[in-house]
Amino acid sequence: MFTFTASASGTATVSLDGTTILSTNSPVSPSTIIVNVAPGNHTISWTSTDNESIYWWTPSGFALSITDSNGNTVWNTRTPSGVSYANVAQEIVMSKGGAWFTGVTQLQLDALSSNVSNYYVGSQIHITSKFVYDSTQLSSTPLPPNPTVTGADGSVPSGGPGSGGSTGQYKIICHKLHELGLMDDDIFEADQVFGYILKQTKPTIYHGYVAWAKYIVRGMNNKYFAKVVNVFAKPWSEHMAYIMGYSEKDNLIGNMLMKVGTPICFIVGKILGK
Repeated sequence: MFTFTASASGTATVSLDGTTILSTNSPVSPSTIIVNVAPGNHTISWTSTDNESIYWWTPSGFALSITDSNGNTVWNTRTPSGVSYANVAQEIVMSKGGAWFTGVTQLQLDALSSNVSNYYVGSQIHITSKFVYDSTQLSSTPLPPNPTVTGADGSVPSGGPGSGGSTGQYKIICHKLHELGLMDDDIFEADQVFGYILKQTKPTIYHGYVAWAKYIVRGMNNKYFAKVVNVFAKPWSEHMAYIMGYSEKDNLIGNMLMKVGTPICFIVGKILGK
């Protein structure tokens, strides 16, 4: 008996020997199935399709793990077994599994590849990578250096949560709420991480949000207006903390607010040419 667990930022299906055994459509709620696998050689495959319109806060991805009846990991996509390579200038082992290679000039094909001479001559492979950091180097020096952590709303803390950071000449909603004591430290911490990912991976949405949010913040020195803003911001922040893994409980109202607000911020960002 083996347990297959999978998750994806879009939709994905996992197959065993050509038969679909598992489907998943969430990066935060993995799908699981227990399968009785007979002894012998088997083929595991999957297909995955991105869905940026829903899970826009995270780079596209798919994950699969297989554990035996004793809970031992047999195989997973972070550290797949049986992978070999050659002509690599440098291998950087990533802290959460997998590796980053530089100077690659040759790919090694497996036994399923064509054995026809020159079959792959002229083929091209295009790989685009971003948001890759190495945290296993001596002195824990990231490559490239970590940028300043930014809140989801653009705030740049100057000494941790509640330190009074700002973006340019204005403070943004979540940072302002935390400054006013209306947002908990753990939610604000999640906001910082979320903001960094958003700015790096979806800059159009990020800049679209900041463009209108700065006008909201200007009125938040009025405590009554700030409380009105918090009625909407609190559910959103709790949903954001959930999808970032800081909370085990989702906020359905915040979920809806995010789905409505995302395309609006995207349109504003596009109009501004961001």
